[in-house]
Amino acid sequence: MHIMNNNIKIGLTTVVVILTVLLNGCETTELDVLDDPNNVNPEEANPDFLINQIQLDFNSFIGQVNGIAMDYSRMTHLFGEYFFDPAGLNTAWRLAYADVFEDTILLESVAEEREFYTHAGAGQVMRAYTLVTLVDLFGKVPFSEANDVSILNPKVDEGEDVYAGAMVTLDEAISNLSIENAPPIQEDLYFGDNSRQNWLKLANSLKLKMLVQTRLVNEEASRDGINDLLNEPDLLIENENEDFAFQYLTVSTPNDSRHPSFVANYNNGSTSFMSNNYMNILKSSDDPRLRYYFYRQRTLDPPNNDLPCIDLELELCYIGDGYYGRDHGDGSFTTNGMFNRNTTWGAYPVGGRFDDNSADRTNPEDGGQGEGIRPLLLSSFVEFMKAEAALTLGTVGNAREYLENGIRKSIDKVIPFGDLNENSDTDFTPSQDEIDNFVNTILNEYDDPANSEIEKLDIIITQYHIALWGNGIEAYNNYRRTGLPSAIQGTQVILSTGAFPRVLQYPARTVTLNNNISQQNITNQVFWDNNDENFID
Repeated sequence: MHIMNNNIKIGLTTVVVILTVLLNGCETTELDVLDDPNNVNPEEANPDFLINQIQLDFNSFIGQVNGIAMDYSRMTHLFGEYFFDPAGLNTAWRLAYADVFEDTILLESVAEEREFYTHAGAGQVMRAYTLVTLVDLFGKVPFSEANDVSILNPKVDEGEDVYAGAMVTLDEAISNLSIENAPPIQEDLYFGDNSRQNWLKLANSLKLKMLVQTRLVNEEASRDGINDLLNEPDLLIENENEDFAFQYLTVSTPNDSRHPSFVANYNNGSTSFMSNNYMNILKSSDDPRLRYYFYRQRTLDPPNNDLPCIDLELELCYIGDGYYGRDHGDGSFTTNGMFNRNTTWGAYPVGGRFDDNSADRTNPEDGGQGEGIRPLLLSSFVEFMKAEAALTLGTVGNAREYLENGIRKSIDKVIPFGDLNENSDTDFTPSQDEIDNFVNTILNEYDDPANSEIEKLDIIITQYHIALWGNGIEAYNNYRRTGLPSAIQGTQVILSTGAFPRVLQYPARTVTLNNNISQQNITNQVFWDNNDENFID
């Protein structure tokens, strides 16, 4: 539905960064307002104000849906059954259609007139990214008739048609971003200064993501498209300086700019239950990222608990060494609930505290004080995509080398977050030998001649799953596409979780107001997911 945007938007660039970066809840979001770019004539619009608001709205949109995907992919704890109230998606839909899409359309007209090509290209990349995410989550969504003021009830388009439209938008973005000497983006909240080349690499890397995503339904096109990207130098995100990640700040007043998961778990004590399954994937392999991902406020064992995770009498599951959490689907309320929340988010990616066995309670002055990131499309992610493509499609390059690059780039990204807390005990920082031993163990497992292709792919996707911490959307996509990592299947479920959601339901407000959209079943499948009905649980 075409929705007029009634939210008032911030105009001043620096004020936006400091005052409104973090208004993303479920990260829930309601944007504070001063001036609505959608109600401004193109001649009056400021490209820097527009691109700034688009950056914020895009991050808020991702924040609205990311938490759901993290639960579904066993990254974070799913409380009870697979159910999410469709009303909770109203804000996400509005952010996509009424904010990101409306403002990027306006920005294009402004940029064309004033030659702000970098601004236009960056906006187009975020619009394409939003389109792809909508398809990945909902399947069929409005596209061809969306944002047309003459159409009050736009129809949904097939997912493959929306993907094709996103590809066209990316080509337009690449054309704009290839123009040198255009005015730079004054406040780039993802890449910093002089970011034109980074947005260009992001556009091509998003194409890679789409081609890997659709490999099951269009193998030849995926293979050819990926090879085209790999055969040209410097097209893709390659290093940490090119990572696409939203940067949070430490400012808490008058509006909070800190990472939302830091705010939720460091301001007034931890509120989140950690996923036993996800923690155990790292713990069982002595992953050097474990102490950066999770912070233990208590390192002692639970009272009178010397039993494994199936101990239902205590009504909590425990994986040892102070790592408290809950099993997938456990929706019980218990007197021991506080023990479950003793393990919380750590230094990466939320800007929390590095775990050095201090076992102190969390407080807002800990670690990076919320100066974390939202990891969207990192150089390590690109390596794992290339590994999957090389293994399954026979594209350019060696899957094993890509796998190693992905692991090492992920670790290199994570470890500096431990330095955000100057008082951390550096004796717990992993040595290079420990990192090398961990990587070599994974590679030796991959090299096992008895491994089938699916077993090798399982290793790749498992390491991708670990590197994705903080990005549930790609983990949810990977799980539906591959059924991997196998480590997240067969988890003890305390309560029946119901049918696995292959898509999200449409927002309640959209179904109510748009006569051309009927609510869908969560067992519907996205066009690129041609796996069996009971492929995953």
